[in-house]
Amino acid sequence: MSHYGHVVTNTDGWVFHKLGNSGAKVKRYLDMPKGVFSAHMLNLNPDLVIIVLGTNDNVDARTTVEDYKRNMETLVSSIKDLLPNTDILLFGSNANAAATAETSIEAYNQALFEIALKNSFSFFDSRPHFGTHAEGTAAGLIADEAGHPTPAGGELNGQLLCENVFKPLKSTSLF
Repeated sequence: MSHYGHVVTNTDGWVFHKLGNSGAKVKRYLDMPKGVFSAHMLNLNPDLVIIVLGTNDNVDARTTVEDYKRNMETLVSSIKDLLPNTDILLFGSNANAAATAETSIEAYNQALFEIALKNSFSFFDSRPHFGTHAEGTAAGLIADEAGHPTPAGGELNGQLLCENVFKPLKSTSLF
């Protein structure tokens, strides 16, 4: 899977595959050549898919919250159709874009929450841990006007996932 990113294995037996790149929006995955995304997902056959998309959709004024929600519903439906036993976690974007976004990131995260609720998916909103754009930037967690995390912000997101998702799962016999 080096085409999409890197693979990390930790000592607890978790294997993480990063399927993404800078600037990605939900629609990019829907517009992939037919069968490419499906082939990779089938090859990985993951227990859990964590989807972290929304920051770039939020910054692009052409992607309304309604478009984002419709595209995300299509994406998660295609994953569930392909891998019905795979769990999905929708991870809300961590920071609101500064002056570049017409709609707050909270509206996009709310759309994710509604999709999660409707489909019995998990949802995690990291935004409260980052604060406003100004607070997150001052704390060294937000890198740019779009609201992308710095390395420290990425580390915080990783810690939040470990504390709130992976540790609780490890204490069960699900994984």
